[in-house]
Amino acid sequence: MRLILLLLLFLPSWSPNTRAQSAQSASPEAARYFADALAAEARADWPTAQRNYLRAIQSAPNWAEAMVNLGVVYNRQHKTAEAIRAFKRAARIRPKLAAAHINLGVTYFKSARYEQASDDLRTAVAIEPENLQARELLALSLIALDRFQEAVEQLETLYSKNQRDPPILKALGQSYLRLKIYDKAVNRFEELVSLAPDSAQAHLLLGEGLDNSSEPERALQEFRRAIELDPNLPQAHYPLAGQSGPRGSWGQAR
Repeated sequence: MRLILLLLLFLPSWSPNTRAQSAQSASPEAARYFADALAAEARADWPTAQRNYLRAIQSAPNWAEAMVNLGVVYNRQHKTAEAIRAFKRAARIRPKLAAAHINLGVTYFKSARYEQASDDLRTAVAIEPENLQARELLALSLIALDRFQEAVEQLETLYSKNQRDPPILKALGQSYLRLKIYDKAVNRFEELVSLAPDSAQAHLLLGEGLDNSSEPERALQEFRRAIELDPNLPQAHYPLAGQSGPRGSWGQAR
């Protein structure tokens, strides 16, 4: 679990706010309620937005986009169960509505329901293969399930699309560590350090990859650099003090 938390440090907060834009020809009454709900959202008046979305849906019961937006508003009020019901209903009405599946995936992920998150996010990726947000969160869900090979497949797809920012590189490197593919882990951590040279954790991870690749001198240099950047980082002190456990234990502990 701490692996996931560390990965999320690099990410902007995941918020269930992938909005569905309505293309439905609704009745004037339903459209008015929908517009009022959007206006209430703009001023963060979630109860009013909820009330107007419910009225819009009452007037147009098969308006899937309005249900997605209602689910977003429920999430804003920490009404997780209600949000899930709204997103599921939208997905039943329009199975190919990616926003319903993405929001379900995000909501499940934030509730630590990673198996369900991965199912809906995989559906979203199948519907919209170019949706990088859905693919990235799918990879994180798979990591949380210890399904590292599947996670690597998703992350390498992102990498091939020039998505090479710190969260992707960190997730890839740590997944390769867990798969004991140490040369690829080192390559990704070296890229991570080049992008985040002042990150103690980046140097720590590179040190671990190098240690597992039987490059102890380079590994010690990275551990020393990590300590210079953050003297309170305990994992970097262990190898220098001769207290390191079996190789790979630091990444798994995190």
